[in-house]
Amino acid sequence: LQIRRGADVAHPGLLCFPGGTVEPGESLTEALVREAAEELGVVAVARRPLTVAPVGAIRLHAWECTVSGVLVPDPREVAEVLWLTTEQILAHPDSMPSSLLVAGELHERR
Repeated sequence: LQIRRGADVAHPGLLCFPGGTVEPGESLTEALVREAAEELGVVAVARRPLTVAPVGAIRLHAWECTVSGVLVPDPREVAEVLWLTTEQILAHPDSMPSSLLVAGELHERR
């Protein structure tokens, strides 16, 4: 699942995995659930971690999840939702470098 970032957020128009920053006192899975609700309007359940990709001073955590509810992206943050394979993410001209790192890690593990 990739999102095209909305016009009013950093890196508008680029594709990335949905997500965000872990708030103080919040676990990784709590942040995942909150961000899925905020950005996509769905209820997410974290199943298992897939990979961690370092990007500068931060680490991106990719998780396998199940989701329920109706996908209703927040238009302030999400311009489009795309379901892409790792190959498609790696080849897409609008993929953010961070998405390329995570997709590359996931692709190698297949």
